[in-house]
Amino acid sequence: MAALARSATVDRKVQLVPRFTIEFYEDEHGDSPVLRWWASARRAAKYESGRADSNRGPPAPKAGALPGCATPRSPEYTGGPEGAGGGWTGVSIAVVSSAVHRYAARVAWSGSTGAGYDAYDRTHEGGCPPVAASLPLTSDPAFGGDPGLLDPEQLLVLAASSCQLLSFLAVAARARVDVVAYEDDAEGVMPEDDRPIRITRIVLRPRITVRGEVPDERLRQLVETAHRHCFIANSITAELAIEPRFARRDGEA
Repeated sequence: MAALARSATVDRKVQLVPRFTIEFYEDEHGDSPVLRWWASARRAAKYESGRADSNRGPPAPKAGALPGCATPRSPEYTGGPEGAGGGWTGVSIAVVSSAVHRYAARVAWSGSTGAGYDAYDRTHEGGCPPVAASLPLTSDPAFGGDPGLLDPEQLLVLAASSCQLLSFLAVAARARVDVVAYEDDAEGVMPEDDRPIRITRIVLRPRITVRGEVPDERLRQLVETAHRHCFIANSITAELAIEPRFARRDGEA
């Protein structure tokens, strides 16, 4: 889970006992190594008010035991009955990796807007350093662009489709599901009468081919898990729907 552990996000906060809050982090399978550790530690360190060992909290896991998280220290029990001054405190269970990913982009245009809105050329160059390649870009043809070139709205839909593809392949690979083909015909919708004008909905329609008898329900679960961890889907406000179809391929690779 190393690749997606870096992107682990806080799934929920659960108040277990007075004055003690633990944050659980899910990995790409919807699993929580922190939750697993805490549940096992609590079973190993049960306490009852008045017991000699009632202030004994679960031991902290060893360094590296929680992928993508900092090593926590043990919670401490303050003593006394819970709700009357007693409770778990001093806890530092999990910290999301501090890695910050940065993405550069550059666009360049030259021409003249002096003749008015209808006259200037929308064609420009776009690129993402350090990648050397650049793309000729334009605006939506409805706004004066060249229909033979890509526009930003198409790139947004493409980014959502590509991100879901990559997220699904990662999740499937970790689940040992053999995906042999993935195709998607995605569509974005941008109504002009809904202000401010924006892409309000993106529909992904992936056709996913796997080798072996993997139940459709299992594949749908993987699609949903991939969606939850798709960086682009988590970055946009547009509604994003996924309508997957599945196929099987027999034989060896």
